[in-house]
Amino acid sequence: MTDLLEWIVKERGKPKAIRTDNGPEFTSSTFTNWSHKHRIEIRYIQPGKHVQNAFIERFTEVIEQRFWMQGSLVT
Repeated sequence: MTDLLEWIVKERGKPKAIRTDNGPEFTSSTFTNWSHKHRIEIRYIQPGKHVQNAFIERFTEVIEQRFWMQGSLVT
């Protein structure tokens, strides 16, 4: 994931903060070390409070539905 974030920073610039849930990919030492190295604040939502991250939750749902409808999503 940090490779993707490196690309995003190069293309779009560095954000001041990243808001995310508490999933293992965002609480890993690799991600947290990368964030600290780039001086990007991590803003975790409260566990079980997905509404605090409603935009990305909805975005993910829409993308999954579109891939599912195209037969591209394998679960």
